[in-house]
Amino acid sequence: MANYSTGISVTFDGDTFAEVRSLSWSFGGNQGYGRGGTFMLSPGTLTMTVLSDSLIDPRDCGKYGRLVVSGGGTNLTAYAVYERISVVAQLNSVTLYSVTFSFYPVL
Repeated sequence: MANYSTGISVTFDGDTFAEVRSLSWSFGGNQGYGRGGTFMLSPGTLTMTVLSDSLIDPRDCGKYGRLVVSGGGTNLTAYAVYERISVVAQLNSVTLYSVTFSFYPVL
């Protein structure tokens, strides 16, 4: 059965992002070369686009915290680093804010 992407909530370090428009996250890695290659884990990333600039602050880049995503079949709880911000202002339209988090293993 399909999951409708409604009611998605993203919280980082206790603060909730407003007006989440899109979201994608991935985990994984790759197999080393050859039959005996070792699987190398890549912690993964989460990228989302929001319409509100309420938590869009370059001073947050590099900040480590707990990332919680819920709703729309996207549920996830992980530790992550607030890595990157991108801003796209569209003439006669809305400004889109894109935020990228890198997942971080718990030590």
